[in-house]
Amino acid sequence: MWIYLTICVILGIIPGMIAKNKGHSFIAWWAYGVILIIPALPHALLLKPDPEGLKNKKARKGMRKCPFCGEWTTKDAAICLYCGKNLTSLTKAYDSGWHDR
Repeated sequence: MWIYLTICVILGIIPGMIAKNKGHSFIAWWAYGVILIIPALPHALLLKPDPEGLKNKKARKGMRKCPFCGEWTTKDAAICLYCGKNLTSLTKAYDSGWHDR
């Protein structure tokens, strides 16, 4: 009995990690995987990414969206790696308060 419970707890990590990488809650999907591992695994694989969750995850990592192309760049990037636009002058203008006027 204890071996079965231990295996379920360990296998529950798989759907939890899949869902976490798609922007969903690890704890909720881990619990789902522990209770019902057989349906939870394909459900997690077919799960659509949560754009808001992914956005929050990247923002917590210190990233920001490029205002020109919309791709994620590091917070201190001077030039966007995707579109090549200069981000330093835009950041300085934003910090000076031009958007409040």
